[in-house]
Amino acid sequence: MKSSIPLAILQAYDIGKVKKIEPISVGLIHQTFKILTDREAFIIQRLHPILNSEETAQDFLAVTRYLHEQKFPAPEAVLTTEGNVLVSDGEHQWRMQTFLEGETIEKIDSPKRVEEAAALYARFHRVVNQIPYSFQSKKVLHETEKVYEEFRSVILPLTKGELEGVADEVAFITRELPKSFLSADLPMRVIHGDPKISNILFDKKGKAKALVDLDTCNRRPILVELGDAFRSWCGLEEDDP
Repeated sequence: MKSSIPLAILQAYDIGKVKKIEPISVGLIHQTFKILTDREAFIIQRLHPILNSEETAQDFLAVTRYLHEQKFPAPEAVLTTEGNVLVSDGEHQWRMQTFLEGETIEKIDSPKRVEEAAALYARFHRVVNQIPYSFQSKKVLHETEKVYEEFRSVILPLTKGELEGVADEVAFITRELPKSFLSADLPMRVIHGDPKISNILFDKKGKAKALVDLDTCNRRPILVELGDAFRSWCGLEEDDP
């Protein structure tokens, strides 16, 4: 059986006899595989370095366990035989979770689909916001103000000559972006962090049935979640640069 999963990684889990391994192409960050065993199916991912920290792993474990306890439809972390979320092959970190059946789409095809997606995310927000957990990961998405300050730290030392060709763009960003910053006193909510349409599983009738990709959850204003959802759901192509 050929796969890109080292044998030692598979042997780290008590999942039964592996019968088939299929790569899954949906998703930009991690390398993802579906594993079919004589017991059930699982998802295993070779994690991108940006999301492979132990802190992110513990957040993922806490969120998926809590959602499972609350009977919200989402995958659950599968621990190694030693009780760890992550397992290393010496170069990469891997993480396993339960497999959920469902259709993944990359572009909204009807208003009904939007309604289904919105209802599922609303339910998710109501449920997960009650989680009694302090997130550990320092990789928090949608911190626009922080990104802007990093941008400024790069451009401020540059001379006019070094900015040649991009001066108009730099001036536009510097002038206009701060006008769109959210108020600093907005309440913090637990959000998914990556609410693109391809992170929802649908059944054959188009009903939203589950939410996946739960390694970017954290506390942020709910408006950053809605903004990214609108970007994805209203776009003509997911992750179109």
